[in-house]
Amino acid sequence: MFDRSWLLFFLLIFQVPFLPSFGQCPPGNDTLALKATLLTCSDGSAKLIFDAQQPTAYDKHWIDWGDGSLVELPSTARFGTHTYQNPVSRTVTFWGMHTAGFCRGAKASLTYQTAKITEKPVLHQFSMESAATAELSFSNPLKLEVELLRLTDGGTFESTGRTSKQETEQIRVLVDSLKSTCFKVQATESCLAPLYQSEVLCSAPLQLTAQPTGNQLSWRIAQLPAGAKVTLEKDRTAWRDVTSLGAQATALDDNLTCGREHCYRIKISTATGTFMSLERCRHTPAELCGVLSPLYIPDAFSPNGDGINDVLQLKGEVGSDFQMTIFDKWGTVVFHTTTLSATWDGTLNNVSLPPGQYPYVIKLQDSRGKVSRRTGAVLLMR
Repeated sequence: MFDRSWLLFFLLIFQVPFLPSFGQCPPGNDTLALKATLLTCSDGSAKLIFDAQQPTAYDKHWIDWGDGSLVELPSTARFGTHTYQNPVSRTVTFWGMHTAGFCRGAKASLTYQTAKITEKPVLHQFSMESAATAELSFSNPLKLEVELLRLTDGGTFESTGRTSKQETEQIRVLVDSLKSTCFKVQATESCLAPLYQSEVLCSAPLQLTAQPTGNQLSWRIAQLPAGAKVTLEKDRTAWRDVTSLGAQATALDDNLTCGREHCYRIKISTATGTFMSLERCRHTPAELCGVLSPLYIPDAFSPNGDGINDVLQLKGEVGSDFQMTIFDKWGTVVFHTTTLSATWDGTLNNVSLPPGQYPYVIKLQDSRGKVSRRTGAVLLMR
């Protein structure tokens, strides 16, 4: 059976003079140059990938690999492959062909050089959604088939079974919330995998532990890329740069607000990607505040023997150290106590003092040794 491809090869190479119209397409036919990407491997193999986004009306695609090998492909083929016996620099030329009239479109060419890929997949975001799941987003600029790999306890990467050919992709994966988990994206083709793979990005489970002096935060990162920045966030704002502490460390937050819940996250930033942990939150316990519960200080009292507000008495709970001092208008101490339950009846040395405003100072020392101070005045009524 006559093989038309050999005739076409002969006509293309030698440009037969008795067919002057060869290679010239009639008006209305597509003559656009094809767009493609050339991938190479260290073993001398090459892969020419046609741009799937370029619509053409060609019936065939032709590739001249530059070493005497000429290949015809159906236009539905998305790529062509070739292995060079002598992998030196070559010019790879390709074009589209219309079967009717044997006319071709404009030629395009790329240079073959061994194992050079300038673009790679990038893990842009790795964020925890829950204690057991995380969402990863990555880009795949060459739209090769890539797979998501997970680092095992043995130190090797294994496939998660998730593959993609999309330029951008989001994947939800299962993670162990109690340990650092690392992922990367790479080409499924073995010869391209070492050349077309992303940087490794690892989780850093953040633990929040209550301590007598504040909130202790701890983390461990399986792999911390060179140049990565590690930041602790407090209440959704950057709080402390802890990069210098390394991949495994702790930090203490002793600046807490009484009666408020504080939330923390750890963020790992590399040149290409970011990991964000789950938030860990804790309501500031009463024992870390200067006053364990609201301290009630009366505004006035009336020691007139009617059984109602006859003495000044504070109510509430305080830490281990407590002092209250009351002065007259000249600054003379008229009452002093270190016991919250103590009362003042408006006398000094068993002598009733005149009505009026009496300033006071209250000092509280909490379990951390932090001293707080309250001032005010109480009205003595007769």
